[in-house]
Amino acid sequence: MKRKQTLHEKIAEQANDIREEEKRWDLIRKGGCSDPSWPDGANMNLTRNHIIYAKQNIRELCKESGESPPEEFYFPTPPRVDENFFANPNSKRARRIKTGPLWKCANVEPPEKRKFEEAQMSLF
Repeated sequence: MKRKQTLHEKIAEQANDIREEEKRWDLIRKGGCSDPSWPDGANMNLTRNHIIYAKQNIRELCKESGESPPEEFYFPTPPRVDENFFANPNSKRARRIKTGPLWKCANVEPPEKRKFEEAQMSLF
């Protein structure tokens, strides 16, 4: 039988999730991902939403426990990117997605890579 997590353990788990999702977001930004159906931008925004969700959970758990939020809570939230962004716009995967049925803007050039500013303000 699995024991129930303490509030402190739940907070630590959410903090770890933030670290992992931030790494994933940055890896997608730099090298793209392998999702066969969706552009890198869609996956980056999904990962960004996971970070926001974890921060909301930390806020609620800290309010309940009286603890201060961990340092991960204050990490800058990655910016929202264009859903049609491709880290490697000329890759075979990008060409396949852009010509597939899900690509709604097939005649639009992929947007430029956007720089992630480490010093930006967090949403929280």
